[in-house]
Amino acid sequence: MPPVTRRHGLAAVAALGALGGRTVAGASPTLVDGTGRTTLNGVEHWLRIAGAAHRTRPLVIVHGGPGGNSYVYERLQGPWLERSRTVVYYDQRGGGRSAAPADPADYAMSTLVADLDALVRRLGAPSIDLLGFSFGAELALEYALAHPERVARLVLQSPSGGDYRRMALTETYGFAALAANGQDRARFARLTGEPITSPAARIAALWTGRDAAFADRFQYHRPRAAAEARRLEAASGLHNSGLMNAVMFSDTRVWGPPLMQRASAFAAPALVLVGAYDRTTGVDVARDLAASLQDARFVVFAASAHFPCFEEPELYARTVGAFLGGRS
Repeated sequence: MPPVTRRHGLAAVAALGALGGRTVAGASPTLVDGTGRTTLNGVEHWLRIAGAAHRTRPLVIVHGGPGGNSYVYERLQGPWLERSRTVVYYDQRGGGRSAAPADPADYAMSTLVADLDALVRRLGAPSIDLLGFSFGAELALEYALAHPERVARLVLQSPSGGDYRRMALTETYGFAALAANGQDRARFARLTGEPITSPAARIAALWTGRDAAFADRFQYHRPRAAAEARRLEAASGLHNSGLMNAVMFSDTRVWGPPLMQRASAFAAPALVLVGAYDRTTGVDVARDLAASLQDARFVVFAASAHFPCFEEPELYARTVGAFLGGRS
């Protein structure tokens, strides 16, 4: 096992892979709460374990981005989930508190899947529950398709389905709906009628000149939730390196066939969540992805946009908890 750095006097990561003690079937052996760093495929990753005393099957949280981090989710949704489950957070390579290799060759969807698999193996549990939000939902499903034997239950929040052309179209209509003045309305109305030759170029064109206030209106339904998330983002001091994002949108070789076409291969229970006002990935994409899975439940949060985990945290936690069940 590669060396692990312990932080704040906590021994969580030092227990990864340890086999001592009595365990619940499917639960991770001898995990304890704490924060640390561990090396996965040659890259130092930040991770945190919480709720270990519950001895449930580990729920691994996969954050969005690409290149984002777990900081806000840990603080706004994490405490709800940690009341009844063992939760494992980590920041992906190139994001948050993990290392960011400078070489673009070190970034690809398959690389992120391999990193996640290294973490899962390090946990030592026979299987995990997996929850991904936004881009993290795409990564979580890619992992579940690559390693179905290790995923007992899968939660996908605000998924794109890996179809960035459709995502660009969804955002175009979302921008048109929120246009604040006649000039913007005319611009976005024109874009809705133009073919999308490059999803990255379309999304960049939409966001050029947009300020934080517009971004909050676009991604949130409840202003208070947007303000709290924005406050925590600022407090974290963390920034997206942009490295994974650049690779994802500049080199289509990092993509496999669209997830929507492959999702039916995953047979374990899945839960697909989306906010009714999601203008980023959209309700229709989430519904179609749920229909593509063999055994999926589909839930729409009536008072949320792209982040129901922050806008309706208690209902979200109850919904996820009911799906995952108790000790398993």
